[in-house]
Amino acid sequence: MGRQRSDEGAATCTLRADRSVAVIDPARASWRKPRGPLLLVVFVVLPGAAGFGNTAIFHLFGDGSYLPLDSTGDHVLNWWHGWGRPLTVGVVAWLLLTIRRVSPPKSALLALGSAAASFFWFYAVLIVILMLNPDGGLN
Repeated sequence: MGRQRSDEGAATCTLRADRSVAVIDPARASWRKPRGPLLLVVFVVLPGAAGFGNTAIFHLFGDGSYLPLDSTGDHVLNWWHGWGRPLTVGVVAWLLLTIRRVSPPKSALLALGSAAASFFWFYAVLIVILMLNPDGGLN
């Protein structure tokens, strides 16, 4: 009724006689190792891009430099400063890792690491900006 076909680096799948649907066997799925460029995106690019979230919120919900008090934009900004940034970075990293077929436990751990990296990069940039402040922000 069906034939087995196995491609190198892909999961074994069963082809129907009319070749319309391929059913992937999840027990024998082949997972990929996360390589350097993917890890660079997960730990540097995504948390770095999250730094522009404040600007995006001010442009989406305000006039670019002002948000009215108790407005939707003010609440979104408060959420973003709390759990919004790491949650968003973690979910996007997890989706990216899942699309790239990294094993589920590894993708979950790497996504948590990416969310933690968003905190690290935010505070590292903040400290550098304060240190470079000519008014002596940290003195």
